[in-house]
Amino acid sequence: MAREAKVEMTKPCVIILVVVAGLFAASPAVAQNPIIDQGSADPSVKVFGGRVYVYGTHDFSPSDTNWIAKDWHAYSSSDLVTWIDAGVVLDDNSLTWRGVTDEDWAPDAIFFNNLYYFYFPLGNGTIGVAAGSSPAAPFTDILGKALVDSSTTPAHNIDPMAFQDSDGSRYLIWGNGSCYLAQLNDDMKSFKTSPQQVTISGAPSYEEGPFAWMYGGRYYLLYSRCGAGCNDSLDYAVGTSIGGPYTYRGTIVAHGKSGNEHGSVFQLNGQWYVAYHDLYPTDYYRKTKLEFIHYDDSGDIPRVYPTDYGVGRYDGSKQIEAENFFDKTTSVGYEDCTDSGNGFDVTNITSDSWLKFQQVDFGAGAVSFQARVSASSGDNSIEIHLGSVTGALIGTCDVPAGDQTWETRLTALSSTISGVNDVFLVFKGGRDNLFKLNWIRFSALADGGAPDSGSGSAADSAIGGSGRGDGCNCVLEAGSLPIGAAIPFVVTTAIVFRLRRRTSTAD
Repeated sequence: MAREAKVEMTKPCVIILVVVAGLFAASPAVAQNPIIDQGSADPSVKVFGGRVYVYGTHDFSPSDTNWIAKDWHAYSSSDLVTWIDAGVVLDDNSLTWRGVTDEDWAPDAIFFNNLYYFYFPLGNGTIGVAAGSSPAAPFTDILGKALVDSSTTPAHNIDPMAFQDSDGSRYLIWGNGSCYLAQLNDDMKSFKTSPQQVTISGAPSYEEGPFAWMYGGRYYLLYSRCGAGCNDSLDYAVGTSIGGPYTYRGTIVAHGKSGNEHGSVFQLNGQWYVAYHDLYPTDYYRKTKLEFIHYDDSGDIPRVYPTDYGVGRYDGSKQIEAENFFDKTTSVGYEDCTDSGNGFDVTNITSDSWLKFQQVDFGAGAVSFQARVSASSGDNSIEIHLGSVTGALIGTCDVPAGDQTWETRLTALSSTISGVNDVFLVFKGGRDNLFKLNWIRFSALADGGAPDSGSGSAADSAIGGSGRGDGCNCVLEAGSLPIGAAIPFVVTTAIVFRLRRRTSTAD
């Protein structure tokens, strides 16, 4: 519990210190979205060996007045912050059978039998298959002709997605105008079953870009609602088998502009993300962005909104939703939150379990830590470590026994923490399900500053929140003076001002 202090100040000093607090709260955040600084539309994201790979349409130039893509690239990252461009993984000039050039659309990849298979569409409605020994390629055409063409289905045959079911069987899903699915043979270049149309009941419409995954024993299908001729969105549907039928459940994300949308969903370190593209500046030059997504207790995915801040790092001066961890102990999960503001909270917390928040930016410095918790019996605590679960201990936040109501706990840090650090919260206690954790926050003020009410404001949700809010993340323009740099000067000015006033009064 923070100790209450009485402070006598003159009015001018109060005004200056309020400005100081406001400056820290408004400290600038560096934009992480888009994650790739070149044309990277239609991102299909796969995780191979703990590394994230993005396969997409390599839009050629921001000045293009039509879609032009001359080849395919692959991008990879282990932390969702630093991305490596593997370069050209396949060029359409290597395809002697191609019927069109510079229309290299949205591909996908899958691993099977020690090879990575790369399924790629061309603008004339054909889909080919290549293979390589690495997810970063290079890939080589292994069929010498199209796997899918106009004789295969009546759909416009683009946007393939390769899916492996829980029984090991593999499928290709594709289609513009309508969605088709066929099971692949073990050679990965022929079909075991004839293509069947996938139906989505209750959907406003289906355009293209299907992407499938599993969660909670159910099958999820992401797709573009209406394509380039509208303000498109990524909608999703749920079914009990990969072939459907599926039932429409809603929208996950939309860039909110006139132009197509296309994306994918993936899991890394127990965290879920949606990849999508935004327009830079038009529908003919698009770049990949990432956002957190979460599942509510019924398995639905609340809609999220585009941000500039993105994922993979955290603004330490803002409220950080606990469910937006970067990594965690396997047993830790999250659930619908009963705290004001709804959202989610982290649960199944046991002694020695942990959460990781990587690359937390403390700016000019933080001296205190807050946690929004709900506890029952037992005296528990949150250890705050830097670098690893056994790294430097910078504070311990006590979580005493309670009646399962939500309260905000505050503790001082051992010293002022500045710069960018990986933060590990290690939980300690004597029994299972120690408590629930809604959010955390670091502050430059010893009393934690003015806390957010409940589980977070809309603006906080848009930056580091639960994904249920809508807000704006404002970033200073390049070359602007970091606001945090002004804090020492303003504090010094306040102190000098007050000392001079006291001296003058004494005289």
